Order: sequence, then structure tokens, then C-alpha cells
Amino acid sequence: MLTLFGVVTVIFFLFNVLPGDPAQMMLGQNEDSQQLALVKHKYGFDKPIMTQYAYYLNDLSPVSFHSKNVEDYTFWNGAKYNGVVLFSIGKTSLAIKAPYLRESFTKQGKQVTQVLKETLPNTFLLAI
Repeated sequence: MLTLFGVVTVIFFLFNVLPGDPAQMMLGQNEDSQQLALVKHKYGFDKPIMTQYAYYLNDLSPVSFHSKNVEDYTFWNGAKYNGVVLFSIGKTSLAIKAPYLRESFTKQGKQVTQVLKETLPNTFLLAI
């Protein structure tokens, strides 16, 4: 678990500390200052790096905290993801998110167990 946390941390800081603006990379060459500001605000690139890191870990975790503010509550918007709210305190809710990949596996006609059977032997070979 500690190794996974380390890998996640290294990946986050590589993408956010390397030269270049993530918002500018998302927009490409055809950006103007208004679009750039909108993307930075939408994805939180205008916040301090440690706040971005906390949001990143929150989004990766199956149990996470989300605001009840409709504009900030992007987790539930669009019904892309689903989950169960455990409890709410003030304007913050603790929720358990359903696995994101479950739907993509079923679209391909594969069961999660089938994917594990295909990948585990190679993983063990690489570990040895």
C-alpha cells in the first residue's frame, strides 16, 4: 500500500512540477486567456499545489469527501459515476464511490475475474 501511495505521489508531482501549464496542455495551441482561466478554475489548477494533491488523492480513493455545493459536486453530475453517500456534515458529504472501471469491463464483455486471470501470471513473472 505504501508503494502504491509513493507511485501515485511521484506521478502527481511529475505532471504538476515539470515545466508547462497543465491547463495550456489541455487546450493546445488555440487558447485565449478567458478559456485558460476557465479551465484552470474548473480543474483546480489555480489552487495551491498541496490542495491540488489533496483533490487528486480524494478522486483516486474509493471513499472520498465531496462538497454539497451543486457547482462543486462534479462527482455526481452527469450520472457518469455512482456511489452512496454515507453521511453529511454541514456542506460536506462522505461518499463511497462505485468502481469506475466496472462499466468499461462489461462494455468489453469481460468479467473482472477474467481480466485478473489474464494479468496475474505476467505480474508474478515480472515480480520474480
